[in-house]
Amino acid sequence: MNTKLILNQVGIAACMTITGFLTVGLEAATSGKHTDSALAFNQFKAANTKAVILQNEAGGIRALYSPGMSHGGTASDSARNYVAEWGDMHGITPDQIQPIETIEEVPLQYDRVTGTYGLTLFNYEQTVSGIPVHDTRLMTLVKNEPGYPVIHIKADLKPLKGWTPGPIANDAVSSVSALQAGSRFLGEKVTLSEEPTLVVFAGGEQVTEDPVLCMSFEITAGSKADDTYKKWLLLTSVETGEVIYQQNLILNCGMNCASVAQALGNMSVGDVSGQTTSLATDGSGADICESESFYGMPHIFVSGSNGQNVIADANGNWEMPSNGNVTVSSSFAGQYFVVNNEAGSEANFSTSVSDGGTAELQNTDTSEYVLAEANAYLHLNLIRDFVLSYNPSYPVISTQTQMPANVNLGSSCNAYYDGGSTNYYIESGGCSNTSFSVIIHHEYGHHLVNTAGSGQNEYGEGMGDVMSVLMSGDAQLARGFFTNDCANGIRNADNNCQYQASGCSSCGSAIHSCGQLISGVVWDLLELMPDDFDTAARIVIDSLPLHDGTSIDGAILLDYLILDDDDGDLSNGTPNSDKIYNAFGQHGINEDNIPVPPDNDDCSTARAVTWGSWEVNTTGAGSSGVPVDANQCADTYMTACDPDVWYRLVACGSGSMTVSLCGSATFDTDLAVYTGDCSGLSQIACNGDAADCANYTSSLSVDVTQGQAIYVRVGGYNGASGTGTVIIDGPGEPCDDEVIVFDFPDGLPDVIDPNDPPAISISLEGSGDLSPVPGSGRMYVAQGDTVAEGTMEQSGPSGNSYLASFPTLDCQPVLYWFEVDGSNGTTYGSGDKSAEVYSGFEVIFEDNGDADGGWVVSGNATDGQWDRGAPINCGRCDPPTDRDGTGGCWLTDNSSASNCNSDVDGGSTVLTTPVMDASDPNAVVNYSRWYSNGSDCSGASP
Repeated sequence: MNTKLILNQVGIAACMTITGFLTVGLEAATSGKHTDSALAFNQFKAANTKAVILQNEAGGIRALYSPGMSHGGTASDSARNYVAEWGDMHGITPDQIQPIETIEEVPLQYDRVTGTYGLTLFNYEQTVSGIPVHDTRLMTLVKNEPGYPVIHIKADLKPLKGWTPGPIANDAVSSVSALQAGSRFLGEKVTLSEEPTLVVFAGGEQVTEDPVLCMSFEITAGSKADDTYKKWLLLTSVETGEVIYQQNLILNCGMNCASVAQALGNMSVGDVSGQTTSLATDGSGADICESESFYGMPHIFVSGSNGQNVIADANGNWEMPSNGNVTVSSSFAGQYFVVNNEAGSEANFSTSVSDGGTAELQNTDTSEYVLAEANAYLHLNLIRDFVLSYNPSYPVISTQTQMPANVNLGSSCNAYYDGGSTNYYIESGGCSNTSFSVIIHHEYGHHLVNTAGSGQNEYGEGMGDVMSVLMSGDAQLARGFFTNDCANGIRNADNNCQYQASGCSSCGSAIHSCGQLISGVVWDLLELMPDDFDTAARIVIDSLPLHDGTSIDGAILLDYLILDDDDGDLSNGTPNSDKIYNAFGQHGINEDNIPVPPDNDDCSTARAVTWGSWEVNTTGAGSSGVPVDANQCADTYMTACDPDVWYRLVACGSGSMTVSLCGSATFDTDLAVYTGDCSGLSQIACNGDAADCANYTSSLSVDVTQGQAIYVRVGGYNGASGTGTVIIDGPGEPCDDEVIVFDFPDGLPDVIDPNDPPAISISLEGSGDLSPVPGSGRMYVAQGDTVAEGTMEQSGPSGNSYLASFPTLDCQPVLYWFEVDGSNGTTYGSGDKSAEVYSGFEVIFEDNGDADGGWVVSGNATDGQWDRGAPINCGRCDPPTDRDGTGGCWLTDNSSASNCNSDVDGGSTVLTTPVMDASDPNAVVNYSRWYSNGSDCSGASP
């Protein structure tokens, strides 16, 4: 028997006073089951009542915020624990993700005073059969405090529905095949930037498509010198060779590596001082618009005629051993960047220094090509040092050396980043040389986006502009880009671009136009925080590793709030939340972007329909919790049909009724049909994926009887949601279903304080010729065997809007419902509603496993009995830590002996609590557990 179960922190919670006793026994089970995604999502929402949830258009989880979603003994343990505890909610298990190597662990929220970080971000990618799924990501943000709570999750994962690639041929990945496919794609000879690899393509950003096993590779062609250079990422089907996905890796500024002689290993630090400076362009405009001044060249290489080579500091200062006169020289190459002049040889400048003297090693050449070299070298170093001053551990760039910058390319009016270098054009075609400050900052901004793991497109263009704003303080990007205009740039961060759910922004949907959304937000934020530039800059820079995909929307607002927060709880605001909300709100990005539940989110609020086509929108919907009998539609991938919306109709005739979402929904749908009423539904049909229906949509047919009340429920596969159209057709002509709909615009309470019960808003609406009788609304409340009547106060001129108030309530569950008279003389009801009633919890027993709390171990297992201690964490499905990170808990056979053989064998093991006073009928037991049955263990069963 292979079983692993962890138990700690048990509490009894009850209303007011408790008398009597309760004994609880927990027995290790012999089998486990993977939790359905929708069920896991509902469990998560119940356990994280402060959660902020953002979903994509298909209903998948895009972002979550909640204080303490999981804990651990270290930050990395906590991140792994989140996947173990809540991976089912995302449709993954721990063995289906792997760390993203370059950004596996990213510290954020750097404190310059203490030199510590407040947060740590962990990044994973989805895999299937060990093969990465292209462009997937799970981001887990941990707060660096005792217990290491996970506070923020972002995800773009694909529901693969058990798909596997099957047998893979030995020649599935071939450089020859990649070169041939690349040449066909570009129509010219290509080279490979790196060896091809296997990936699975299952859709782009926040979109799911049928998975395809692919070969992934990068190709280049042409020359940078004559502006024919191309660089593409291609994914080709292993089976057919077809190009499944393509991405242009050339990212330009929006209009229209040479070797280094000095090797880092030969550098030394000497004791004769000097400084390397160069004339470079002042200000934020092009060279033709600005003057020049001398600037220290940061981290530059300096060579001596005596064979010594040294590296300057951030201001260009250096020291070199000398036993006599020496000639020192530099070119625009240093520890972190190397500038290549594509129009000729690289500039080199030198001077002679007498023994013991001080050198002023200066470049005074301001010709176009040399000035372009100086500008590129200076500003690339400045922006790198700027970013690291706010996050010294920024991914890749904190350790990257000798990144190439190519200047004076033989074309005009552009600059670009290609994933490995930045590139700038000569003055030509009415445009200035593009190697000047803000364009350099913009292109390096693309590098920051890339190394942080995010996508580019509108977000990359926008953040490139943002880095220019942070560095220059100028809202105009690239004044003097056109040689006849030194007053204006090509974009402006001081803008009024407005967020649009479709079309991206009011300034346009093209990536450079849309990017102005985020540059506008940051410009406004800087104006709102004039005395706290450092905080604003830190938030902006740390938001880069926290972003995923390419979109600019409300998810970034959530990121900024989290990065500004100082106590792990967004519900009480953050130090600058008013300014952050203001800046985003000026561009139409605010809390309104978070979906709200639709009006037909529950059976009791089902929308009255008849034969015809009806709008579907499950975005923001919750789970009604109505059980699904998937046996009625076996083999159609039917899940819990959540989140869901409901429709009610009366059959207009007897015969076959068809309900179809076939090809008419944006998400993977589930569909169920019921008869009866909301207090006693009977399922008569269901469907997950219908044959020949695109995008995993649903369709079904079922026999109905004239006059029969029918409920149609539309939900999503494993928590998916979105929009679409449901078509309902059946026997007879469309007929009106005379019903009165009870609407609760402010929602219904789950918990009621008996000392201060809430008032419930109710709106009544009839269908067809039927209408509610004004003032006839009634409220009934049942507790135990007692039924009382609440009060219904009319709140609107129609007489069909009410505020309902509860009578005096006892501390026990309450059942309540509403009735109203119809104009046809019939009484109509809302269906039963329920809530818990209590004013607070009294915890009468709590045990976190750190000390002997009087638990009793029994059972007949020959090995693996319950044992209390700190988890050993052997990596064989045993827990890495206890639940609250304090050390102790109860485990089965907590031992590293016999290769960590800690499972339960030869019987059962029982752990029984001490006797607890819990005679009150409302007593609640809460506990945390870790359970694994060994099916997904890494290396061996436990």
